[in-house]
Amino acid sequence: RPERPRPERPAPPSREPPEKAEKPGKPARVEQPAPAQKPDRPEKAEPDRPEKAPVEPPPRPPREPAPARASRAGTEDVLEVFRKHDGAIKQCVERALADDDSIMRGRVMLKVVISDDGSLRRVSLPSPLDQSKLGLCLSGQMRRWEFPAQGRTYTAEIPLVIGD
Repeated sequence: RPERPRPERPAPPSREPPEKAEKPGKPARVEQPAPAQKPDRPEKAEPDRPEKAPVEPPPRPPREPAPARASRAGTEDVLEVFRKHDGAIKQCVERALADDDSIMRGRVMLKVVISDDGSLRRVSLPSPLDQSKLGLCLSGQMRRWEFPAQGRTYTAEIPLVIGD
């Protein structure tokens, strides 16, 4: 069996007291351990990269302002439009009642949102009327009407009596 060569060990430190180890005329000093040597590898050069700026989230889209409550005058103007189209409203109600006798009767509130130019932006009816034949007929009719423009979007609540 061949013997492996053993690595060389550094010589043990001198056991003599420091005074004897010093040379005359030189002050005593504490020896620091030798710094660990780095392997002989060339350092990798960092490629020139521009400093990354912090990533900011994209700006939010401008938020649509909430419709303003109609003034009493605005609600009265919208009611006037409903009165003007009373025949179309009655026609929608009568057709819906003839086709579906389960439609709730009584007073319901329509909520309408009018754009700044006077066009109907949205109409809301209480559920289940909103998707019923009556709701679809009413919203289809109202989209054709012209409402008073107030230069801003506004909301009005209009009472509607069904089946009386």
